[in-house]
Amino acid sequence: MSLQNIDLVNEPGFVQTEKSKGKYHNLSRTAAKIRKTLELFGTAIGGIFFIPALSGGLILWLVLANDIRSALFALLGLALSFSIAHILSLDDNRLNLSRITSNGLLTSIAVSWLTLNANQPLHVELVILFLTITMASLGAAASIRAFRNTPLPPLSISYCFVIGLTFTLLPEWANSATKTMTQFVPMDSVADFVLNFLRSLGNVFFSPYPFLGFMILIALVSWSPTMTLVGLIGWISGTVTANTMQNMGIEFNYLIAAHNYFFAAILTSTVIILPGRYTFLIAAISGANAAFLSAGIQIMFDGTAFAYLPLPAILTTWMTLGALTFAIDKDYLQLNLDPKRPPEEVWWRARYWADRAGYPEPLVGVPISGEVEIVQGFEGKFTHKGLWRHAIDFQRPAISLDTSEMQKSTWGTPVYAPMSGIVEIANFNVADNQIGTANYAENWGNYIVIRLDKGGYLLMAHFRQDSITVGRGFRVNAGDYLGEIGNSGRSPYPHLHMQVQKKPEPGTPTSPFRLANYLTRQQDHPNEFRWNASGLPKEGSLVQAAPRNLAVFSILSSISPGKAIWHREIKGDIPFSYKTEANRSIEKVDLALDQSGQLFFKGHGKSHLILNIDFDALRVVENNTSSNPLLKFLSLNCMAIPHAAKQNMIWSEPALLVPSSPQGMWELMSAPYKDRNYTIINHKCVSTPDTYKNNVVIQTTFEGKANHLPLKITGTYELLRGPTSLVVEYENGEIKYNLQSFEPSYITH
Repeated sequence: MSLQNIDLVNEPGFVQTEKSKGKYHNLSRTAAKIRKTLELFGTAIGGIFFIPALSGGLILWLVLANDIRSALFALLGLALSFSIAHILSLDDNRLNLSRITSNGLLTSIAVSWLTLNANQPLHVELVILFLTITMASLGAAASIRAFRNTPLPPLSISYCFVIGLTFTLLPEWANSATKTMTQFVPMDSVADFVLNFLRSLGNVFFSPYPFLGFMILIALVSWSPTMTLVGLIGWISGTVTANTMQNMGIEFNYLIAAHNYFFAAILTSTVIILPGRYTFLIAAISGANAAFLSAGIQIMFDGTAFAYLPLPAILTTWMTLGALTFAIDKDYLQLNLDPKRPPEEVWWRARYWADRAGYPEPLVGVPISGEVEIVQGFEGKFTHKGLWRHAIDFQRPAISLDTSEMQKSTWGTPVYAPMSGIVEIANFNVADNQIGTANYAENWGNYIVIRLDKGGYLLMAHFRQDSITVGRGFRVNAGDYLGEIGNSGRSPYPHLHMQVQKKPEPGTPTSPFRLANYLTRQQDHPNEFRWNASGLPKEGSLVQAAPRNLAVFSILSSISPGKAIWHREIKGDIPFSYKTEANRSIEKVDLALDQSGQLFFKGHGKSHLILNIDFDALRVVENNTSSNPLLKFLSLNCMAIPHAAKQNMIWSEPALLVPSSPQGMWELMSAPYKDRNYTIINHKCVSTPDTYKNNVVIQTTFEGKANHLPLKITGTYELLRGPTSLVVEYENGEIKYNLQSFEPSYITH
C-alpha cells in the first residue's frame, strides 16, 4: 500500500496499460539475460589479464576474433569449463567461476595453436581439446580448494601444468606450430623495443603480432593505467635482467617468455597488493625475478614449454607475496580485497576509510560519562613521552579556580569499558594518595589491562582503591562498569589514564589510537557541540561520549525497504549536466535491505547507494551515483548522520567522491605519492523530532568544493520512509526533490 499517492498517468516514461507493462518487463528481463551472458564472456577472457570489466573483455574477444579458429576453440573451451564449474557448484561465485573459465579459455587457445599444423582429423583435435580443458578446469577447481586457507592465489597454475604436459607429450605438433609464429627481433632501436613489447602481449594468445598486442594494451589501459604502467616497468626490468644474463654467457630465449615479466609485475604490484609507495620498486624486482626464473627453468628443463607459459610469473608472485605477508596491512602495503574495481580506485577507497576511521589505529570510546577535559594527550608535556607518548589523561573540567573543587568533581567518577575484550590484569589494592602527592613506587596504581577483541591491549590506571569490579579472565563489553576514578600510583590529582599498548605488561610501549563517537565543545562556545566519528582531541578539549538521541535513532533505524517515487522540480540556473535530465521529472528508487542490515538505494542503470546503520551513525559506505543526481545529492546529505544528533549540532566528514574524469584518473594514479585532499562536507542538524513534527532535518555545505557541487543541501528524514525531501541550492537556482509515493515491503523473521 502507498503512504502517499499521486497521479502519474501523464508523466513521461510511465507505462499506462497492463499490456505495455508486460512488454516492458519482458524486454527488461531479456536485456538482463543478454548482459549477464556478455559479462560471462567478458569476465572469462578478461580474467586472463585481470580485467573484470565488460568493455575490456569485449576488446579482448575482438583480439581473439582475428583468428577464427582460435575464437571457435575458445568458445568451445568456455562452454565446457563453464559446464564443469556448474556441475561443481562453483558458478555462483564470480571469482571462482572466472578462475575456472580463464584456465579453460587459455587451454583452448593453446590447443588451437598446438593443432594448427598437426594435420590431424577434426575429431582428434576435439578429443585433445576435451581432455585438456577437462583436466585444466578440474585442476583449477582443485587449486581453488587447495589454496583456500593460504594467502597465495591459485592463478593459472592448472593451465600451465596441463598445457606444459601436453606440449611435452606432443613435441612434433608444438615444433610445427612454432614455425608459423612471427619471430622476435633484437632490440637495436626504440621501434624494436615497442614492437617486441607488443608482440610479447600478443604471445599470451600464441599470436605475437604487434596489432594484437596493441589492442590488448588498449584493454589494459582502459581498465587501469597504473596496472599497465607497472607491467611495462616489470617488462623493462625483466628484459634488462635477461640481457645482462646473456652478456654473462647464459644463453636462453628470453623474449618469447617476456610476458612473464609483465604479468609478475602487475600481479605483485596492483592485482594482489594495492598500489602504494613501493609499487614501482616491487614491479621492477618482480620483473627481474621472473626473468631469472624463466632462464633457470629453460636451462634446467631443456625441451619443455613450462618456461614459455606463465609459470615463472606465478612462481615469482608466490615468492614475492609470501615474503611481503610480513608487511601486509601496514600503512604502505595492503592486499587488494576488491579485484572487481581498478586497483587505483580500490587504493583510494581503502585510503579514504583509513583516513576517516584512523586505520590501523583502534577506535576507543570515551570511558567516562558526562563531560571531561583532556588534561594531557599524546606527547604530553608531563609524563606522556618516549615509549609512553600515546596516552590520554581524563579529568573533570574545572568549575572554578579553586583546585580542591576540581578534585572533588573528579574523585569517584564511574569508569566504563571503552572497548570489548578479556581482562588480562586487574590490580586494585594500592592506597590512594593525598591531593598533591604521588606514589612513585607504584607507577600505575590500581589499574586494569584488557586484551582487546580487535588486537592489542588497553590499560587504564589510577582507579580508586578497591573500586575495581572485574578480575583476570572476566569478559567485558563496551560500556560495562569497571570501577571509579581515584588517585593511586603516580597521580597527584584524581584522573584516569588510558593507553593502548602492544603487550599486557605495564610499561610496554604504547600504540596510537583514536577516540570514537564523541562530542567536543569549546569553552568559549558553550552551546555549540560538534560530533566526531573519530579523532584525537587536543589538550584542553572538553569531550564526552555521544549519548544516543532515541528519537533520532528510531527514525534512522526504521528506514524500510520498498519502492519510492520522487518528483523533481528545477528553478533558476543549475549546472548543465543536471539540465539535460530536466525532461524527466519523476525518479524511481528501490530500497532493499540485505541480511546484515545494509540499505541499498537503487536508481536507474547501475546507480546505487549503500548505507549502513553503524553503532554510532547512519553512514554511507558505497557510492556509485555519478549517473543519478538524486542519489548523489542524497549521499552528500547523509554521508554520516549520528544517532546522537540534536538541534544545532555540527560535524564534518570527508566526501566519498571517487575521481572519475580523465583528470580524476591522474589524481587516482598519483594519490599514493602526495597528500590527500578530500572535499569536506560540513553538516548541521537543523531540527529533531518534537511535539509538533517527527522528522530530522540535516543541512549540508562544502569546503574546498568542486565546481559541480551545490552551495547547500537540506534533507528531511522521516519514520519508515527515510529521506522524504532534498533541496539542492546553487547560486542562482535550486533543485527540489520530494518523495511522492512510498510502498514499503516489510521483512519479518
